[in-house]
Amino acid sequence: MKSHFLPSIKKCLLIAAILPSTTCSVERSFSSLKRLKTWLRSTVTENRLNGLALMNVYKTYVQAQKSNIIDETIQLFAMEPRRMQFLFNDQ
Repeated sequence: MKSHFLPSIKKCLLIAAILPSTTCSVERSFSSLKRLKTWLRSTVTENRLNGLALMNVYKTYVQAQKSNIIDETIQLFAMEPRRMQFLFNDQ
């Protein structure tokens, strides 16, 4: 391929031709965050919102690690003291 352009201009044009022309992945992330915020607006803390947003963006990883995530969640809940007080105790 003969090039009558300067070498640096040719390199810039080749890079520009390779770059993606859309921002779909970024828009998808913001769309996911918007849906999450709309659904959980009044009850969500920032830490929980960040976790849910990451789970929504990385769905394939979450699906692959589903059993491990469930086991870890159960372990975390088991370590916390029970907050519910029963009315009738056998004491």
